[in-house]
Amino acid sequence: MPRNPCITLSVRSTYPATAPFRKLKGPYADPGVALDEIRDVRAEAEPLLLRVFATGVSRRDRFHLAGDWFCDTGGDPPRKLPVRPWRFSPAATAWSRGKPWVEAWETCPEARWMLHEIATHVDLGALGAATCACAQYAIGRVPPEESRPLRLLESLQAWHRRKISEADLLASKEDARVYQEEVAAGRAGAEPRDGDAWRYGAIYATQALIFAAQAALHMPTVAPLVAEYAARAMEQERATAASLSELADRIRRSVPTPSALRAARG
Repeated sequence: MPRNPCITLSVRSTYPATAPFRKLKGPYADPGVALDEIRDVRAEAEPLLLRVFATGVSRRDRFHLAGDWFCDTGGDPPRKLPVRPWRFSPAATAWSRGKPWVEAWETCPEARWMLHEIATHVDLGALGAATCACAQYAIGRVPPEESRPLRLLESLQAWHRRKISEADLLASKEDARVYQEEVAAGRAGAEPRDGDAWRYGAIYATQALIFAAQAALHMPTVAPLVAEYAARAMEQERATAASLSELADRIRRSVPTPSALRAARG
């Protein structure tokens, strides 16, 4: 065994996000003892996040011990969280490399990166909540007298609650697509007050909803496009980067840290 092994355990609450860690146990010199101590931790009132530091140990022991562990309520032992960069784009990979998964989740500035991570490594329940939050962000770009995009949003929310059938969701999606074509052809809505700006906003907002429906219906990899088109819909009011950052916050509100950690896969 390498000389001077030192293993320590710190803990934090998962509420609020980015809560500070405090020392829990250690230091330990024996990796086996440290692993037993990790497995003995239980969350009582709220989920906990453990962070384990391991120095002076073998590469194998560091792999099995060091990093973040999620301890949920219900009596189960902690589960080690994945360590990996986010792969949406080179920028996402460079930004996330070396960050613990929970830190990336709680500080990510870009909604598309988060939706890609949810679609590939979390679960469809979280993806539904996140895409609906993003699509709802831009629904105000659709004139209030037009109900078809709003019906699609309501159908999406009902679908994720398992209240409607796939056929019902497909019908709402088709109605929204027809509305989008009417807007593009100049056959829908009253004469705009701000030139063509309303038209582009309505088209992009509706497209965000259509992508959200596609993500719900067996195409989760299109989820980042929900945020992209929701942000485009709002370009008349704020810069795209600002919208993507605001959408990231909306995703975190719809999928808070404990829910994300509970669903995160390796």
